[in-house]
Amino acid sequence: MARKYDERLILEILQGAAHRLEQGWTAGHQARTEQGDPVPPEHPHAVAFCVFGAIRAECLSYFPDARGEGMLLAEASAKYLGAMLKFLGHPVKSQSAPHTLMLWNDLPERSQEEVVGLFHQTVESLTRRVQAQG
Repeated sequence: MARKYDERLILEILQGAAHRLEQGWTAGHQARTEQGDPVPPEHPHAVAFCVFGAIRAECLSYFPDARGEGMLLAEASAKYLGAMLKFLGHPVKSQSAPHTLMLWNDLPERSQEEVVGLFHQTVESLTRRVQAQG
């Protein structure tokens, strides 16, 4: 059974991931160093991230000693962005939200501004939802 995460925590994750993407974005790998070398998103020298890499790095920073828990939170957080992609009319070709996001991120026409914009739209929508719940 999938673990349910508090939407406030997911909101924090998405805000943190958006900040990472504003600082540096990449395609083709989940993260890169300043020199452009591919690294895992949680690598201490990662400075540029793809959509899912930013989420993964943020989640693993919340659970540095519980990688499995961090990855479950990353998948749960990715579902919110995947739902926003679908809402915005982008084709969703995969059952896996992380995979869908990585495919979308890596399209040749994709830009950092679009990626950051997706996060901001999702954060705005989720913020309204969390505030409505009290």
